[in-house]
Amino acid sequence: MQFIVANDNGNSEQKISINGDYYKQPNVYQIYNNTPTEVQPLESVMENLLNNIIVTIDSRAVSQTPSTYVIGKRALEVSNTVRNMDIKRAKKHKETIPVINTLSFLAAYATKKQYEDKKKLEHGEVIEVEVIMTTALPASVHNEFTKTEFANTFTDHYHEVKVHFNNTHTIVKVKFSEVKVVAEGVPALFNIIEDGKGNYRDDDLFDHFRETYDKKDLDGSYFADKRLLHVDIGDGTTELTFTQGYKHDNGKSTGLDFGLGAALELALVPFQNEMEKYDLKVKRQDLSRYLKNKESGFHDLAVTCIKQNLEQLVEDLEKAIKDRTSELKLEFDVIVVYGGASIILKDELYTRLVEHFKPINKEILWIPAQHAVDMNVLGMQIFNDLTYSN
Repeated sequence: MQFIVANDNGNSEQKISINGDYYKQPNVYQIYNNTPTEVQPLESVMENLLNNIIVTIDSRAVSQTPSTYVIGKRALEVSNTVRNMDIKRAKKHKETIPVINTLSFLAAYATKKQYEDKKKLEHGEVIEVEVIMTTALPASVHNEFTKTEFANTFTDHYHEVKVHFNNTHTIVKVKFSEVKVVAEGVPALFNIIEDGKGNYRDDDLFDHFRETYDKKDLDGSYFADKRLLHVDIGDGTTELTFTQGYKHDNGKSTGLDFGLGAALELALVPFQNEMEKYDLKVKRQDLSRYLKNKESGFHDLAVTCIKQNLEQLVEDLEKAIKDRTSELKLEFDVIVVYGGASIILKDELYTRLVEHFKPINKEILWIPAQHAVDMNVLGMQIFNDLTYSN
């Protein structure tokens, strides 16, 4: 098998596209000592395999000895303590979680595809996978050294993954033939300008922008040569990436060592106290999910618990953005805001930015909630299509 992969390892979620198939999973894992023994119909097991990933990984990129892990959604279900990205360090290129979760998901996906093709799987069946992958590092740490180090973590090692299901397993051998590491924000640019089908983007991404700035016929071509300051607000960091055209200017890009994560951690205590009424244990990822989903029955409670801490985050972000634009001597055209945390910050921060920058003819493109978390990974997918399509 050959996979063309776009892979965005966020502090909260991993967003991954494999040959155009797009998935999200909580970016967590736990070391696990149990493997499935109950035998269920193979068809139903395979249908739900990507939500029940249990693997044993043999890779020096992860550990000196093989270890068994439970990944993503399943990890949140079976363990009260999970391992996730360190929101304080922001050194993704040195963490093992992007490697563990990427290998695990690719191996489970390969197993599922093998079953769909053959309608059966032998015990210990070997599946060989060659991977071409585009992934990203925060602009604040992206340089020649870190991107090479991160790419080599995948390309320089032998990776063998046992995918456990029922009372059997497959063995997936994963070889990364090419890994391209870009700065976060650059892939989003592809997703702003293009629609992935060879045309300029022209959809609801720009609805609010068109109305605010009276640009009724605007499409993605408007941003093709603009100087953009990307503000990607995540859980652990906020990236301020400067692009013009399709070029990233590292000297004009930076990062902030804070995001929604600290506010989530502080709000988790009162939220957990309330959730104990329902005999529920929650984690940071759960609270983040409730905040972003207005349809959740726990959304209002989550907002109440985090409100005070959000006010401080809004103040910090507003100051940081204004400081950065001053350092750039106002030599930019549009501030583009996205990332999972932008969804719950818009009500407080958007109007402040518009009112501050509109008098000096600087514009704010606030990416709508339905697109905010997907900007980087879908941009990588467009980049892959342009680069690797036959």
